[in-house]
Amino acid sequence: MESDHNIYIVTEYCNGGDLRGYLKASKNLLSERKARAILIDILQGYRGLWAKRIIHRDLKPENILLHDNVFKLADFGFARGKSETNSIQSVVGTPVYMSPELMKGQAYSEETDIWAFGLIYYEMLFGKLPWQGNTEVVLFDNITQKPLLVPFEKNVSNISHNFIRACLQINPKKR
Repeated sequence: MESDHNIYIVTEYCNGGDLRGYLKASKNLLSERKARAILIDILQGYRGLWAKRIIHRDLKPENILLHDNVFKLADFGFARGKSETNSIQSVVGTPVYMSPELMKGQAYSEETDIWAFGLIYYEMLFGKLPWQGNTEVVLFDNITQKPLLVPFEKNVSNISHNFIRACLQINPKKR
């Protein structure tokens, strides 16, 4: 809202903290059923953004809030609308959740958010991210040169494996 001298941002109060805190409280041990339910909540929220061609560009557990057992997307500070004719190249977001094309400063689209959903789901299921790196360069090299490994010690369905693999394709057109 806007007045003559001020701009006011009104947001919903979320009483349950964020997904990062939820994962820590759960000791990173979510069942596949619970992780899938959380993923469905956030994908339902994302459907509205997708319809308006808005790219969030900073999806991560800290930007997913919990209110009365419903997980919701938050922090749209980096969000941007995308028309059919423009491409976005600005590098924004949190490096470990950035898609390869975003990290490289290449043009990107909504597929960059799909990459982040794959990482978030992987993290909910396995308690860690598939690639690490102490610098952005090392992280990027690991993403592009090391295969996606799914830990075998936790039994998850083929549906979850396929979802993660589809989201974490290096080529954004394959996501």
